Amino acid sequence: MNYAILKAWSEERAEELVAMGVPRAAANEAMHYVEVCAINAESEARKEDQLLLDFKRMGGVELAKRHG
Repeated sequence: MNYAILKAWSEERAEELVAMGVPRAAANEAMHYVEVCAINAESEARKEDQLLLDFKRMGGVELAKRHG
């Protein structure tokens, strides 16, 4: 994920909310929440993808040894 692109996108959406009448502080807080959720979701997906890659590369037995 490109965090700079996410931040720019988030700032644009916050400006749109402000244009609709949402107070700037509330718009920024809402978009901060969106950023955090997006980063967390991407991180979890990357972790799952890595687990699958490791499983294919090492096999289940070796992966089980490494992860207890």
